[in-house]
Amino acid sequence: PGSDYYLDEAKRPGEYFKMEEDEHGTYIMNSKDLCLIEYLKELRDAGVCSFKVEGRNKTIYYVATVAGAYKRAIDDMEAGRRFNRSHLVELAKTSNRGFMPGFLTHTPRESAQEYEKSLTYQTHEFIGVIRDCIEKSGRTLYDVEIKSKLEAHTRCEILTPDGSFEAEITELEQADGQTLTVINPGKNEHIFIELPRAVPIGSFLRKERANHR
Repeated sequence: PGSDYYLDEAKRPGEYFKMEEDEHGTYIMNSKDLCLIEYLKELRDAGVCSFKVEGRNKTIYYVATVAGAYKRAIDDMEAGRRFNRSHLVELAKTSNRGFMPGFLTHTPRESAQEYEKSLTYQTHEFIGVIRDCIEKSGRTLYDVEIKSKLEAHTRCEILTPDGSFEAEITELEQADGQTLTVINPGKNEHIFIELPRAVPIGSFLRKERANHR
């Protein structure tokens, strides 16, 4: 008790990494996520000709959101526009542990670790995927495969390949026409909703997390 403990790497003699522990444990493996979206121009100018989005063990929502943000950032770069920080805001809507540029600009040392908590950050919650579109009694209804709890009169963000927009989901309708006030994810659980504009099949629904507001 009261003693300090340090890690000493074999290939970095004389460099010590202090281990700290709280009620949640240690943070030695709690590194922030590598994010180079702000440095695409520098990487291109250095000769990099392609970028890879890490998608293994990730959700379709994560891959689509991150790939979309990088695509828009690349379009801005090619058009000569300055980096738009809205691309970083978009990335924060996915599960992440905070962002850092790794060793690209400097040796990160303690700035590479997240010491405040061991949970992931995420400003928005993935609600569902639009799987179909039908016409019913003069209305256009979208069939949503539910991935997270959704209540009627919830304001959601609809993410499409061309961008996103906000819409209030006023009613949750079942295939038999019955309405629900809330629906939870389950096996083959679908619900029909109306949207203020047409969207392509495969678009996503997400909502801002309550603890982020």
